[in-house]
Amino acid sequence: RDFVFSGQKIGDLNAQAIKKKEESFIALAGMVNNENYHLDINGNLLLPKKKTPTFDSLKLDIKRGKLNFMEAFVGGFVSNTSGNVEGCVYFDGIVHQPNINGFVKVLDGQTTVDYLGTTYQIENQTIDFNRKIIAINNQKIIDKDKNQAYLNGFLNLNDFKNLSIQIDVNTDNFLFMDTKFEDNELFYGTAYGDGEVKFRGLLSQIEMNVIAKSNKGTVIYLPISYDDEVSNEDQFYTFIN
Repeated sequence: RDFVFSGQKIGDLNAQAIKKKEESFIALAGMVNNENYHLDINGNLLLPKKKTPTFDSLKLDIKRGKLNFMEAFVGGFVSNTSGNVEGCVYFDGIVHQPNINGFVKVLDGQTTVDYLGTTYQIENQTIDFNRKIIAINNQKIIDKDKNQAYLNGFLNLNDFKNLSIQIDVNTDNFLFMDTKFEDNELFYGTAYGDGEVKFRGLLSQIEMNVIAKSNKGTVIYLPISYDDEVSNEDQFYTFIN
């Protein structure tokens, strides 16, 4: 039957579960093998008396996979994610809030940051999982003009509720925003910057602190609307470089 992880359809899962009468766990084994994914799953599901079932070093060996599975963690922040991954992660703890340890290597990929309207490329970068933290250590991303920036920080899974981030982006020239009027009527445009941008807070309420200067190609619009007897027209303040 279909294997679905946090809303992401992976494919048909061939699974086996063995429970011996004298043992207090179920031995699990499974495999997904299709054009997008080749996954091997092995481990135990502990069945403690009067307690929630827990994983015991359930291993997920990702021999071939797709980057868009990351949207299971950060959906609503990024979209249109594509690319290929490999890696190995382990699940421990209660089933609905497991700790995750291991790594996923992004061989090639790209994703769109919805709030910024920008699409970035990712190549040969490793994402580390440490319990409830997805760590980002000096990872390179590339904008549409082949400019580079480096990310450091983490995504906190917070028991898979109210996910939050603490990420710093450093660069000497990078496309930080590429939005249009229909994306945000109050603030939009194209922004290239040199410096540091800090992202903090819940994915649903991200705070962005910019310590940078604008570079060539920057055009920001702040529409100012007047509704009085003198004028019914919209005026724009435009910032260039």
